[in-house]
Amino acid sequence: MAPAPQEPAVSALTGYQTGFRWDEPIPALAAVLIALQRANHATAFASWTVTTIGLGLIFQARTVWTAGSVPAVLLTGLLLPVLAMAARVTVLLVHAGRAGAGAAVGGAWRGAGDPSTGAAADDPPAAGLVTSVLPPAGEAGAELGSAEAADRLRLLTAAVQRREVLAHAALNWAYAAGVAFLAWSFLTTLLSAGA
Repeated sequence: MAPAPQEPAVSALTGYQTGFRWDEPIPALAAVLIALQRANHATAFASWTVTTIGLGLIFQARTVWTAGSVPAVLLTGLLLPVLAMAARVTVLLVHAGRAGAGAAVGGAWRGAGDPSTGAAADDPPAAGLVTSVLPPAGEAGAELGSAEAADRLRLLTAAVQRREVLAHAALNWAYAAGVAFLAWSFLTTLLSAGA
């Protein structure tokens, strides 16, 4: 058998530059789609974790109530950090959803939010604050030139990157909340078996 031909490394190609250029929309859109896919996976798993914690609390509520007064107070006190972490995950997921929703709908100001004012992606700009001179997406008769399309691509990229950062932060908090809930569940089982 003859060995398979070796393809040269991408970095060995002449003229290759890392990253993408704004005037080449296909690689830029591919990078945006990959980032959006990663954000969606992180969002789905973090949401599943919070839902599982909620269902676990429903199933173990009777165990906590029948454990006696001292263990019940102890278990309730140990449950508060788990609930706080789950609430943090929920808040991060809401912000991640808002960060990406504006870019998908379209509009001159939608997408990236404004870090200087704390405005979310769906919030209209403050009075007197000019964020873009682009016409809203989908407006009849509005054809985008290359500069306008590059600006829209930058807004979309910023929105998706913000969504990805928030979704991964939610995922990290969800991992911590899941581990804390498993430890709490184990302690609940031990205390109820000993009572």
